[in-house]
Amino acid sequence: MKKIFLFSLVALLAIITASCDSGIKPADPAITYGSENNDYWRDINVRDCYEIKSGGVAIADVHGLLCDLNATVTIKTIKTPDWPKGKELMGEATIEVLNKDNAVLESEHTYDLKDLLNSQEGDVATITVKLKTDYDTEEAEKLVKEAKYIRLSKLTIRERIKD
Repeated sequence: MKKIFLFSLVALLAIITASCDSGIKPADPAITYGSENNDYWRDINVRDCYEIKSGGVAIADVHGLLCDLNATVTIKTIKTPDWPKGKELMGEATIEVLNKDNAVLESEHTYDLKDLLNSQEGDVATITVKLKTDYDTEEAEKLVKEAKYIRLSKLTIRERIKD
C-alpha cells in the first residue's frame, strides 16, 4: 500500500511539472459562438469582446491508478459588451482541448460563466471544467502531453426576455 502511495505521489509530481509547462496555446479561432434565441431568451452580442489569454490541462485528484482531468481557460474582456440593465443573464460554452492537428482530444460543456456575465473591459475570468473523472493515469498523461491548443467553443450569453 505504501509503495502504491509513493508511486502515485511521484507520478503526480511529474505530471504537475509537465503540465505547468504544457505549451497549450489558444486555437485558431480561439473562441467560437453559439446561439440560443427563443421565446424566453435573447442572445447578447459578445463577438470580439473576449480573448483567450492562456489555457491548460492538468491531472487532478489522483486516486490509485485513476485520476481526474481538468481544463482551464483564462479569458480577458477586451471590449465591454452592451449589457442590458436589470436583466437575468445566462451563459454557456464548451472547452475543447486539441492536438497539434487541431483534432479535439477532449471537451466539456459548462454553464459556469458567472465571471464573464456583466464583465467590463480589462476584467479577467477563469473557467475550469472537469474533462473526465476516473481517467486511467497513463492515458491522462498521454493526453496532457498531446494537448497543444485550447478553444472556448459555442460561447453564448443571453438575457431573459420573458418569464
